[in-house]
Amino acid sequence: MIHFKRVNVPFETSNQFSQLFLDYVSESEKIAALYSFPPTASGYNQAANSLQYNEVIRPVLIDVIKEQYAATGISASEKLLNQLAAVGALTVCTGHQLCLFTGPLYFIYKICTTIKVAEEQSRLLGKNIIPVYWMATEDHDFEEISAVNIFGKTLKWAIGLTPNEKVPKGAVGDISTDSLDALLAELKILLGDVEESQQLYELIAKAYRPGRTLTQATREFVNELFFDKIIIIDGNDKKLKSFFRTQLKQEVEWQQSFQFISDSILQIEKLGYVSQVNPRRINLFYMQNNFRERIVEKEGIYNVLNSAIFFTKEQLLLEIENSPEKFSPNVVLRPLYQQIILPNIAYIGGPGEIAYWLQYKTMFDHFKV
Repeated sequence: MIHFKRVNVPFETSNQFSQLFLDYVSESEKIAALYSFPPTASGYNQAANSLQYNEVIRPVLIDVIKEQYAATGISASEKLLNQLAAVGALTVCTGHQLCLFTGPLYFIYKICTTIKVAEEQSRLLGKNIIPVYWMATEDHDFEEISAVNIFGKTLKWAIGLTPNEKVPKGAVGDISTDSLDALLAELKILLGDVEESQQLYELIAKAYRPGRTLTQATREFVNELFFDKIIIIDGNDKKLKSFFRTQLKQEVEWQQSFQFISDSILQIEKLGYVSQVNPRRINLFYMQNNFRERIVEKEGIYNVLNSAIFFTKEQLLLEIENSPEKFSPNVVLRPLYQQIILPNIAYIGGPGEIAYWLQYKTMFDHFKV
């Protein structure tokens, strides 16, 4: 019989984390001004009591969740949906890219942690707190999500490797799973004949079968793994983005996020840390089929990079009003969008994510989220 011994490795001795992250988890007074609520029981309580959520959004959010699950051919947990539908219910959220077959184990750890925190805080606060996985369906970096490492072997999704195939340039969530057959066959061999491995393979093969989008496949697989424990949301939705119109328009007119984050960077650097994310003047992408490109302003004209598309300010504001779904927030604005749509009291992220969320306090304060 093999015996295992658990050894706890302190964050600070692992040499794997930034000083900013270490000071955050140790609740150092040095960075207390960078966040509103500490990662403690009292912090969760303060966040819950301070939340200013627009309850007009809630019924629309529930309808959208049901529609998204139905489009995948599956159902969400009725228990969690009913809890989330109640006025005053809260969420704890995590987000992640649509990595192939969920990618690194870190993805699963984040969801497990989100579920655990939501359950713990529900009990401690006496409130319904629902765990949510926010799918990063709008990311356009296919290379980042196109491979998975299993048993030391890298499986690579082969799109764009032949002259007739183009690497996807739009939202990765829209990519078809039709070209995954060969990779699924390789995965089946790699997993072997152990019963549990074959059960896992069957779940993956069913979720990633031909005729699906990567969004649908990821939703179905995560739902199979955590069915009655988490709600899965795709923010790439016109109804949800209609509640983000005001912030989208302000980004075009005043470019506030650039100033908010730039001020935070100066504050962080004065404290001796390295900033995690650098904002752009306009932190938005314009999206169409297989197309997601940055918007840049020059002399009053708003150009969509790598395209012939351009707008005057008035035209761009009208486009936001009529078609908010065509606008995609980048890493700076996506957390703001998420916090507006969800009655959220905490985000579960890794060290890098925590570092860039610490740059957002001024922006969050301005928008009262």
